[in-house]
Amino acid sequence: MNFFTRFFPKKQEQPGQDEIYQFVILKFNYGFKSLDKINELKSRLEAVLKDQNLGDYDEHELLHDNSEGYIYLVGPDARKLFHGIEHELKATPFLEGGGASLIVGQIKSRKDRIEIEL
Repeated sequence: MNFFTRFFPKKQEQPGQDEIYQFVILKFNYGFKSLDKINELKSRLEAVLKDQNLGDYDEHELLHDNSEGYIYLVGPDARKLFHGIEHELKATPFLEGGGASLIVGQIKSRKDRIEIEL
């Protein structure tokens, strides 16, 4: 299941009360030709998410020229997820000046969005 099917599930795939997904979306300027730095960050974030049982690294995407990118993370509590990875984000120079969007709340009322500057 990818980010979009979790975020916009089909009606019969609606999660139950115990399966609420919340999201952290990171937006950043990248600018490197190589994908090494983003893949290193992915590995570090996946390790933290697994160790602390906070959620999953869903995917990342970069513009065709690698100038800008997004990372999509999903878990049961977006606030806890963000706070659990915050030290890794601060230790990553290309994320400086970017932002994080925390999408919280029930799946039918995705009006709760928290914006954080990195």
